[in-house]
Amino acid sequence: MNKEMPDWAAIVLAAGRSERFGAPKVLQSFKGIPFLTRIRKHLQVVGIFKIVLVLGHQADDLVEQLPEKEPFKIVVNENYQLGQMSSLQKGLQAIQTSVKGVLMCLVDQPHVSLSVYQQLLQTAVQHHNQFLIPEFKGRGGHPIIIPADFFQEILDTDARKFTLKDVLRLNHEFVRRVNVNDSAILEDIDTKEMLKLLEKKYSK
Repeated sequence: MNKEMPDWAAIVLAAGRSERFGAPKVLQSFKGIPFLTRIRKHLQVVGIFKIVLVLGHQADDLVEQLPEKEPFKIVVNENYQLGQMSSLQKGLQAIQTSVKGVLMCLVDQPHVSLSVYQQLLQTAVQHHNQFLIPEFKGRGGHPIIIPADFFQEILDTDARKFTLKDVLRLNHEFVRRVNVNDSAILEDIDTKEMLKLLEKKYSK
């Protein structure tokens, strides 16, 4: 899959404080390639060129230091302390054009393989009204496909009380698991030690 998919967009969440890592994760690199660059390349290979990057903590400073700004539409979640749901809402608000759904990516998972992105998008073409969650050995991870049918429900959700998991539970009949052969979907790079371990694990 390498043709443009104009009906799909992506949101990259990078609004957190990165306290455990000790430095902004959005500025880090995996095996010499910036996290953002790795994710952006995978998205473009599967045909997604509408990409929203959600920043939060120290956003003004980070914008000037980003390894690349194109083709991201950069938005700032002033309420990033409310968590991932509030950043997702900010990202959805920034998607101007009509799409069938979005691929929600976490900035601290740059090592997720291209094949995962391909599987999710290929499945989404056939099941564009369903949430798609990659699964490895029975455990669900990220990135996640969110169908446009549920954008408004997510935007109307109180991020102070509820998470995306709550939305998924309420709409479980519209959730589809996609089996993938990549444990990276379960691995967040929360610390510098984890980064080193994963760079070694995926050295080949």
